[in-house]
Amino acid sequence: MKRQNPSEAEVQKTMSFTSIDGCVEENHMKHHTDDYESKALIVRRGQPFNIVLNTDSDPTNCSFDDVTVSLQSGTSNKRSRNIIINIPLYSDQEEDERCFKVIEKQGKQVKLSVYISKDTIVSKYSLSVKYSHKNAQGKRKYQEIQYNQDVFILFNPWCKADDVYMEDVNLRNEYVLNDSGMVYMNNMRARPWLFGQFTDVVFRCTVGLLETTSKYRRDNVREVARHLSAMANSFDNNGVLEGNWSGEYEGGTKPWQWNGSVKIFEKYRETKESVKFGQCWVFSGIITSMMRAMGIPCRSVTNYSSAHDTDNNCTFDKYYDEEMNYLEDESDDSCWNFHVWNDVWMARPDLPAGMGGWQAVDGTPQEESKGVYRCGPASLQAIKEGNVHYNYDTKFVFAEVNADTVFWRKPKNEGEKPEPVRIKSNSVGRDMSTKQPTSRWRQDVTIDYKYPEGSLLERAAVRNAMSKTRNPALPEVSKDVKFSSKVPYDTDCNSGVDLHVKGENTTAKPLTVSVVVTAQLVRYTGVTLKKMSRKTNEQVIPANGAHDFNFHYDATEYVDELDEDVTVRMSYMARVIETKQIYVNQKICTIKKPDVKLSLVDPKQSNVKAGDEVHITVVVPNICGIKKFTKCFLNMEGSILAKEIQKPIADMVVPNEGTTIQASFVVKDQLKTSKSYELIVSFDCAQISGINSDMEFHVQQ
Repeated sequence: MKRQNPSEAEVQKTMSFTSIDGCVEENHMKHHTDDYESKALIVRRGQPFNIVLNTDSDPTNCSFDDVTVSLQSGTSNKRSRNIIINIPLYSDQEEDERCFKVIEKQGKQVKLSVYISKDTIVSKYSLSVKYSHKNAQGKRKYQEIQYNQDVFILFNPWCKADDVYMEDVNLRNEYVLNDSGMVYMNNMRARPWLFGQFTDVVFRCTVGLLETTSKYRRDNVREVARHLSAMANSFDNNGVLEGNWSGEYEGGTKPWQWNGSVKIFEKYRETKESVKFGQCWVFSGIITSMMRAMGIPCRSVTNYSSAHDTDNNCTFDKYYDEEMNYLEDESDDSCWNFHVWNDVWMARPDLPAGMGGWQAVDGTPQEESKGVYRCGPASLQAIKEGNVHYNYDTKFVFAEVNADTVFWRKPKNEGEKPEPVRIKSNSVGRDMSTKQPTSRWRQDVTIDYKYPEGSLLERAAVRNAMSKTRNPALPEVSKDVKFSSKVPYDTDCNSGVDLHVKGENTTAKPLTVSVVVTAQLVRYTGVTLKKMSRKTNEQVIPANGAHDFNFHYDATEYVDELDEDVTVRMSYMARVIETKQIYVNQKICTIKKPDVKLSLVDPKQSNVKAGDEVHITVVVPNICGIKKFTKCFLNMEGSILAKEIQKPIADMVVPNEGTTIQASFVVKDQLKTSKSYELIVSFDCAQISGINSDMEFHVQQ
């Protein structure tokens, strides 16, 4: 079909355009952007959108050959720095995805369908329509009319041709459209989080951050994800959030006091400075917000026992002295009790087939990647197979989830080299957690990152990753006593911690076993807050017999440090006196912070409508060692609220059954009736902060 060829009468007919209607409501419904607060036109690439041109005369017989729809991004005087997309009238002789079609002429209006390509640069644009016609003197007259709102073009997970295409509707609803969810913390505790990607502040801040990189990188989801992982932190740029693991948070907000991303972006927009302070789950929360705001499917992922391999040898090295005291400062490697990052969904045409799908990205500033503090995107399939040479930062993420732990004993004599005493292959990377789509439950995604621990495929992946390095050879030692140990995964903050070590004598003669335990109270990053008591126990185990060595640590040893997430780390060495056999291990037990308990005064108010006043009851539990709460605040956030609420609470003595607080909020207007909405409630005081919970509400018409 040739370009539309108007008749002689049509050529002579002229008109002028008076205004442009962006058909915002119609386009937003078709492009799944109707949740955005912005009044701007927000559309997704690889999919047509409609505009209406208002004219000064009947357009029925007018030609559109000389009409161009133009999109421009950038305000530089140098045109080469701006993005200019000129979209012509459709012609099947031109193989260009960018075109427009006239789909309707009625009265003094013309409706156009504008097609934008699957690789259109994601950005903010201005839209105009340019046209020309001959005047009465036969001279060509050029005119342009401007649309009076911004136009934003996003990635399109509904478009099969886009690299972020996600086929499953439930997955799209969760990883693109859900504006609240969970981040998993110590002891697999789900912490509710308001992502708020549709709020105007999160959306526009993200677009602004994206536009700090070259326009040539903004059509490529790999480069966009990589750039946003850098802009999440402030380490080497004016990114959103400043990390702080020092324990000193004066002049900012404690990381565990944040309940979502929206307040962080509001602060960032207000001050134009990096917001103080965040830790890994906060970085993950804002990465989720930014990715989903741009149309990139994204989930928050928590890795338990997450190794930080600083020397790039794919092992996590732990050093002990001859008395089996843990030498924390001896190695730059560390193991975090948990670490939270993100997975983003995309094709990987730059890698061999099969490497697309979920890719790990991390906004927490840990190591430089080509000179910038960022991480990923690293293909999960590449991580799983040990293909650590694939872009980007795959080796670093592999070590986080699948490094072998090597225990070393350092001699007193400076001239002697440390001696490996144990290699443990299953201690790093476990219980990897994310929120399950369409529910509030946890989903284990460990299998996405690694084959089952100890399987032939998992060991093959480790060998592949360590093709140029090898684990050290262990010296031959007797194994006359078989050792095992157990400790609770977590414990209530009002309870103590018990370590049980069992020794089984496999010989026909009695053996003397000495067990030494050194314990520290540590932050979730493994950094010591305080040393706890050192305990020893020596017993003779009879021939072919067994003995349980039991060690107890009382809650009084950690009650003063409950404000942040803390863990008891117990390192122990068991030594068989007669045979010199040595066994070492390290166990951790997380101290659970309590949650507030929420209930509705009227249970029927779980179904609400705009303008309803909802009354809730908040119970703050009794916490060991805290007799009185002072400087108290109750905080409420969620997309069901027009604005977050911070309510000061008078000082109060804490009874055994906990403290009850009454609160209320008003449901905001313009909520979808087909969605559920979360309310997040948290309690802060001088003694403890960031204890929270959430409630779900359904909106009625």
